[in-house]
Amino acid sequence: MTLKKTSMFYFAGGFVLLVALASFAILQTDRNTKLQLQYYFADRLLVGESHTLFAGSSTIARFPEQLAYGCGKVSIRGFENGLISHVLSYLEQAPVGKWQAAVFYVGENDIVYGSDLQTLLSDVQDLVALSYEKNIRHIAFMSVKNSPARAQFHSKFQAYNQMLLKKEEEERTIYILPLHKLVSATEYVSDGVHLNATGYNQLAKSANRFCNDAL
Repeated sequence: MTLKKTSMFYFAGGFVLLVALASFAILQTDRNTKLQLQYYFADRLLVGESHTLFAGSSTIARFPEQLAYGCGKVSIRGFENGLISHVLSYLEQAPVGKWQAAVFYVGENDIVYGSDLQTLLSDVQDLVALSYEKNIRHIAFMSVKNSPARAQFHSKFQAYNQMLLKKEEEERTIYILPLHKLVSATEYVSDGVHLNATGYNQLAKSANRFCNDAL
């Protein structure tokens, strides 16, 4: 085998090995890391008019986008058991100028997993600033819902929601969707954490009001 053919052989073999190792690494990553990669490429394929971004935890991941009929083209970027750190990491890598408006649902899992409210509020402020960097000019946060199965956290949810409402009053740069008003078990599936069709219809009404004003 000539030197040139030998070099090509080793190059091709090395490339195949690199692809195999990268594929293996991706397969070994957690679900939300895989979603980060999926969303990274999906965002770069978006064309045409601006979208409304919905980003957050499983409440967003499971949201039927057809219900957001007032929000134009919708991009759902949800993370199961997601934290605000997942949304921040996602948005840091997102392209500029893809969306006019954004709706975020963050905080519920952070509180359940032990985050203190001041850290969470600081992260919310970072999320707002990052949204503006991405040319998103209309921002809404859903208040944390009072999930029946998470009753032991309701007082902390209420404190966090009050912080969001205070931020809305002081800065007038964000809009709060009152998800905390969903308190009936009839608005949740059997696990008492996630919304059912009734709950999502209520959520969609608030989202559509926001989008109709924003877009």
